[in-house]
Amino acid sequence: MAFFIGQPLFGSYGSAAALIMWILALPLLFFKDVRAGLAGRKAIWMFLLAYLLLVGPFFITATEPHDLIYAFNFIVFLLAVPAFAVAQFFKGEKWSLMIAFLSLAGAVLCLLIAGVGVLGFEFKRAGGIMSNPNMLAQVTTTFGFVALSGFYLFDSRWRFLFLGGPIIAGVVIMLAGSRGVLVSAMPLAVFALIFLALRRGGRRWVYAGVAVAAILVGSLLVVDRDALTPIKRAMSLPQVVTNVIEGKPIRDWSTSMRIELYKGAVRAFWESPIIGHGWQNAVRVAARDIPGQSNRYRLSNAKLAARWPNMHNDPLGFAAASGVFGIASYILLLAAPFALIGRRDAFFVHRLYIVLCLVTSTFIHGLIDAPFGHDMGVNTYTLLTVIVMAVFRKDSQDKGAENQDRTASAAQTA
Repeated sequence: MAFFIGQPLFGSYGSAAALIMWILALPLLFFKDVRAGLAGRKAIWMFLLAYLLLVGPFFITATEPHDLIYAFNFIVFLLAVPAFAVAQFFKGEKWSLMIAFLSLAGAVLCLLIAGVGVLGFEFKRAGGIMSNPNMLAQVTTTFGFVALSGFYLFDSRWRFLFLGGPIIAGVVIMLAGSRGVLVSAMPLAVFALIFLALRRGGRRWVYAGVAVAAILVGSLLVVDRDALTPIKRAMSLPQVVTNVIEGKPIRDWSTSMRIELYKGAVRAFWESPIIGHGWQNAVRVAARDIPGQSNRYRLSNAKLAARWPNMHNDPLGFAAASGVFGIASYILLLAAPFALIGRRDAFFVHRLYIVLCLVTSTFIHGLIDAPFGHDMGVNTYTLLTVIVMAVFRKDSQDKGAENQDRTASAAQTA
C-alpha cells in the first residue's frame, strides 16, 4: 500500500515509506526458507553489483562525510534482496491479480491528483505532493501499463477496467505536460497492443482501446482548451526535436539548459573517466561553463543548473558521477529485469510484457529525471521489477488445481 498508494498520494514520502517497510523486512533473511528462493537469482546479485559499482567511487571522491549521504539515494538496489525474498511467497494468479489491481488504483489516484490540480486549482502543469510533473506522469505511466497485465488474469467483466490503465497514463501525461514521458509511453503503447492481440479475440479490444483513447483526448481538448495548456507543451516535442536536429536556436529554456548540461556532462566524464566526480560534484562540474542568464530566476544559468540534484540523463549522470564504473552500473540495471523473466509458463507473456515496459520506459525517460521526487523513479523501477517477477509465477496450488481440472476432464471423457 505504501508503494502503490503512498507514492501517488504523497510522492517521495510514500516512496520513503515503502523503503522503510523493506528495511524492516531485512531480518527475515535470517530464515532459511526465505533465503532459499534467492539461490540462482542472478538479477538480485546484478542489482547488488550495480549498487557497489555506482556508489563505490562516491567514497573515493568524497571530500567530507556529508558527501557519503548520496549513497543512500540508491539504497533500494540493496533492498531488492528482501523485496524478492518476501514477494516469492505470494506468487500465483490471486496475488498477480492483486498487483494489477493495486497498479490500477495507483494510476487512478494519480489521475485524480492531476485533474484536481489542472482543472480545479488551474495549475499550469499537474504535479503531486513531493512529486514534480515529470515524476507524477512517469509513475502513472508505469502503474497504468503494468495494470493492463491483469486483463487476461481472470474472466470477470471487471477485467475491462484494466484497459483503462494505459488510457489513464495518456491523460495524465497530457495534464502534466511531460514531453519525456510522452516519448517513453509511445513504445509502451505498442507493447500493450501486442500483448492484447496475442490472445484469441484480443484484437477487438485493441481497436476499442484506441477508439476510447482518441475520444477521451478529443473530449479534453473540447472541454477547456485554456485549462489544459499542458497539452500544448507535451505536443510541442516534435518541433523541439526538429530544431535540435537542424541546429536551429531553441527557444524553450528547459530544453536548451538540458542540452548544455549534457555537453558539460560529457566533458566532466573525460576529465575523470575512471571514478567520476561523485554525485555531490558531478552536476556542478558539468554546469560550470553553461552560458547565459535566466531572467526568470535572476541567476546565471550555470549557478542555477549547479543546484540541480542530477543530470536529467541517466547514462551521462552515472558516467559523470562514477566514471566507467557508473556506466557499468547503468548497464547492469537495465539488464537485471531480463534475467528475472525465467522460463516459459502461464505467466511468461505477462512477465515479458512488464519487463519490456519497465526497461524501455526507464531507458527513454530515465530513473532520476526530476529536480525533486527523483527517488520515486529509482524505487519504482527496482521494487516493481522484483515484485512482479516474483509474484507473476505459477503457484503450487494453482498447479494442483489445474491438475484436478485435467483429471476431472479425463474422467468425464472416459
